[in-house]
Amino acid sequence: MKKVFSYIRKLLFILIFTFSSAIFIYKEFINLSLLINSQEITGKIEEVKYTHTRRRSHYCTVYFEYEIEGIKYENNVTFNWMIIDRINNSIVNEYRNGAQIIIAYDDYGNFQVKNRIKKEFIIYLIYLLMSIAFLSLGVYLFLLNFPEKKKVSIYIQNTNYKIKEIKKLENIPSHINMLKQNKIICFGIGSNKDFIEFSYNGKEFIERKSKNSKEEEIIINDESELEKIIKIKLNEIERKA
Repeated sequence: MKKVFSYIRKLLFILIFTFSSAIFIYKEFINLSLLINSQEITGKIEEVKYTHTRRRSHYCTVYFEYEIEGIKYENNVTFNWMIIDRINNSIVNEYRNGAQIIIAYDDYGNFQVKNRIKKEFIIYLIYLLMSIAFLSLGVYLFLLNFPEKKKVSIYIQNTNYKIKEIKKLENIPSHINMLKQNKIICFGIGSNKDFIEFSYNGKEFIERKSKNSKEEEIIINDESELEKIIKIKLNEIERKA
């Protein structure tokens, strides 16, 4: 049951940051559209509202009136209200009732204060990169619940140093004899980056193991012991298959 709740939490984490990434991509599309292709109008500020969300984010909403071809319209724009904006506005008092403001708008009906577009683009780009980073982390943690299935292969290395994969090690004594006669360099069983292989140095057999990038070698003097070790390893593979 704990695993189920763990899966659900991770899926919710992924969904949240997928949704937030989609929102930030949409915001960036609007800002990019306003940066590339927009027109300007002069508006008169009617009201300014500041919003503080539960996520400790601050937003400024400017309600303004503007005129096109003698017809008056009303609209509003919202943008991030950072600490530096609060300090700057306390000095310049740019966003106040009755003040004039330059508004940019595009063919899709998006509006924004002209001097805020670049700032908003940078802010949402940062938000997007952070959201993608958390999304990637969530996907990575979720995939850890499903470990990669190990690919097992049996191989032979010929005297020309070429490695050839084979389906099955049918005749173990025959392959051991090939080692003794120097017809092959080694043969082994690989599983992803881990492997166990057997070779012959002219006097004794060598079992070479590699697990988690750590290698070790074991000397095997007895041929029957070597055959027994290989059979055990092959039986383990068959049980896991």
